[in-house]
Amino acid sequence: MANRRMFSLSVIDTDKFLDMPVSSQLLYFHLGMRADDDGFVSSPKRIARTTNCGDDDLRILATKGYIIPFESGVVVIRHWRQNNQLRSDRYRETVCKNEKATLSIIDNIYIESTNEAPDSIPVDIPNDIPASVPTGKPTVDSMVDSTTYHREPQYSIGKYSIDKSSIDKSSIEKVEDRESIDNRGYGGKKERERKEPNETSCPQYSSPSYPQSQQLTANDIVDLFNDICTTYPTVNNITQYSTALSNSLMFDRYSKADYSTIFQKAEQSSTLKARIHDEESPVDFGWILEHSKEIKDGAFDN
Repeated sequence: MANRRMFSLSVIDTDKFLDMPVSSQLLYFHLGMRADDDGFVSSPKRIARTTNCGDDDLRILATKGYIIPFESGVVVIRHWRQNNQLRSDRYRETVCKNEKATLSIIDNIYIESTNEAPDSIPVDIPNDIPASVPTGKPTVDSMVDSTTYHREPQYSIGKYSIDKSSIDKSSIEKVEDRESIDNRGYGGKKERERKEPNETSCPQYSSPSYPQSQQLTANDIVDLFNDICTTYPTVNNITQYSTALSNSLMFDRYSKADYSTIFQKAEQSSTLKARIHDEESPVDFGWILEHSKEIKDGAFDN
């Protein structure tokens, strides 16, 4: 999967976008950074929580037409194909195939099949890169557009794209400057006090600040789960939960005692254990990590 994401000015440099609260704008960028190569985000609520945004910001993005939510909890960036062009050797199809099957593409915009424009002919979403497209590493001016798969030149990555591992400080400052100049949509709030980079609403993610002896690995968490949560399916293949584990280690910053508390609460919760074999959303190790904050706060206590 590509490690860089781009955002089209035709999408974000509009009054419609800039009139949204800054938190909603911030969440849009974070969703775009974490989306897969087809623009799907499997855990939008988790991303909203870890970026100090909320469900209201997700609703605003959906209402304004910047994301399409699904009953499964997945969302897709509506203008993904206007924002991003991927090389054929880096494209990986989304795992959200059921959600993808419900969409059409009109003018490089995802459209729900039930809400198609009457005079437009939807374009089927390709499932993979056609065999006729070269799979070798192309030159910079031989990029493949992820929508049409035609070769066309691309601009310098360093100038127009955002590295997935960091968001340019200047882009955050530009949003804050816009807020101080134009307060439309913010309820008449006063100009926000300028903060240092490590105090902005875009948190700086780093390794947990535990003493070296207390730092946990993915294997430590799995072993702890297998020892405590004996009612739940045992985790034998750690790679199956690599995303959930990396997110938990990066964002939650729990200590070993915190994980023990979470797993003990899950093991003692009759509500969660009743959903172990649920067909739509079975509760397993990955689910527990994704909902660790709610479990830790007692949302599923008996």
